[in-house]
Amino acid sequence: SLKKNCHPRKGSAAAAFIALFVAAGAAAHWQVRRMTSARREIAMAKGILDRALASMGDGFLLCDADDRVLAWNARYLEMFPWLCEVIDVGVPFEALADATARAVVPDDAGAAERAAWREQRLVRHRSGDATFEIELSDGQVLHVVERRTLDGGVVGVMRDILRTKANQHEYVRRMLLATGDRRLIENSWRDDFWGW
Repeated sequence: SLKKNCHPRKGSAAAAFIALFVAAGAAAHWQVRRMTSARREIAMAKGILDRALASMGDGFLLCDADDRVLAWNARYLEMFPWLCEVIDVGVPFEALADATARAVVPDDAGAAERAAWREQRLVRHRSGDATFEIELSDGQVLHVVERRTLDGGVVGVMRDILRTKANQHEYVRRMLLATGDRRLIENSWRDDFWGW
């Protein structure tokens, strides 16, 4: 009977070890369930964001703090079809600016004008606070708004405003026709005449 009482710790140590093992297993199971739930929520949020971007009438581009592409929508590629071969997650924005400069600046303009256009585009983009217009070779006029994100990236939204500009000019021309001043009517189609 003395021998039985001599090793009471052996049994309690084994029980403690088993309890610890069971607790660790339960904690691991809880953590796996939590991670699975988080992954499901992330996938759901990404799906919602993808559907929202796809339904936008405006072009959308998101770059990270290192100025690499993170996301874009189909409308963006409709506006800039030459980027289909270039764009991908992780591509530097400079590659998009290069391709766009080649598409927008006419060949007869020369390399210097193309380089100047590219540089101006990069400066505007990197400022993180730009609002400007781009006239594309197919006649589209895009109103571009780019803003810095909280994490240092840049989000851009592009809207085709050609119809809006045409309507605006037509309204002004009609108003000018009412005045009868031929010089104003002839010059009214130019944006720089109105400071637009």
